[in-house]
Amino acid sequence: GDGKAEEGKKKLGTVEGSMGEIVIAPRLLNPSLVRVYRSSEDDVMWAHKRVVATVINGETVALVQEKIEDVGFNNLKIIPLGADKVL
Repeated sequence: GDGKAEEGKKKLGTVEGSMGEIVIAPRLLNPSLVRVYRSSEDDVMWAHKRVVATVINGETVALVQEKIEDVGFNNLKIIPLGADKVL
């Protein structure tokens, strides 16, 4: 190879056009598919009263919830946030 791309093939992330010419690149995301979430004031106040924690030793959320109830905290609920984070 002489380092040139084969005729008719495009490299990923390139656009066609002459040097200095203004070109319009295709958009990668369709804006109608992007979800927008705006927190209500009540949601923000609720979240400020909570604590985010990390579950260690690979324990399940159900097991951690059971251990919390075993020590007497019956009204404390754990909400999974994804991965090893809980609320």
